[in-house]
Amino acid sequence: MWNHSHQLCCAKALLVIGVLCVLSFGIGNAVHIPTYGSSEGETRPPPDQLATLPGELKFAHVIFRHGDRTPVDPYPTDPWNNRKFWPTGWGQLTNLGKEQHYELGKWLRNRYKSLLGSTSLFSRPMWIGP
Repeated sequence: MWNHSHQLCCAKALLVIGVLCVLSFGIGNAVHIPTYGSSEGETRPPPDQLATLPGELKFAHVIFRHGDRTPVDPYPTDPWNNRKFWPTGWGQLTNLGKEQHYELGKWLRNRYKSLLGSTSLFSRPMWIGP
C-alpha cells in the first residue's frame, strides 16, 4: 500500500492546510473591512431598497455549475456503458439538467429583474438544438 514516507508527507500536508485554515479564519475575523452601510451610526437599507441606491451597474457575471448530465467517460464495466441508454450523447445535459437550467434562468431573472429592465440583450426567442 503506502510506504511510511508517503504517509508522513500526507500528514505534513494536512497539518499545513489545517494551520492555514485556522489562521485565515482568525485573521478574517480579526480584520474588519467596512462595507456599504456598516460604518458607525449608519444602517444598511433593506434588500428591497438596494436597487434604488444611486449608481449604475456596469458589469455582472454569474457563475454556476451545469445541471444533471450523462456520464462523460463511463468506466469499462459500467452496466450503463452503452450509448443507447443516453440518447443525447456522453456528457450532455439530461432532460432534468435542461429543466434545472430553465428554472435557474427564471430564478436569476426574477432575482435581478430590477437591474435588467424591461428589455435585455437576449430578448428575442432562440432555438437551442441537441
